[in-house]
Amino acid sequence: MSSESAAERKRDGTVGLPADRAFVVQLRRPARSGTGAVWAGRVEHVVSGRSARFDGCDELRRFVEELLAPEPGSSTGEEPT
Repeated sequence: MSSESAAERKRDGTVGLPADRAFVVQLRRPARSGTGAVWAGRVEHVVSGRSARFDGCDELRRFVEELLAPEPGSSTGEEPT
């Protein structure tokens, strides 16, 4: 399986990214804490419209992972290797 398996090859030969894995991330100016900058903002899944506010990279990562996780019993859409 090539590294382009999750992407789509366009007619002009360029590789596009699948919309179902697209997110918009809005960042607020980082606040300073005792340990450095704290990333906070809002994230929205382009296809579903689901969004969440986050106060740190871990919250952002959890939201993205939750939406990208395959539903139980569903196919991931990838071809077996």
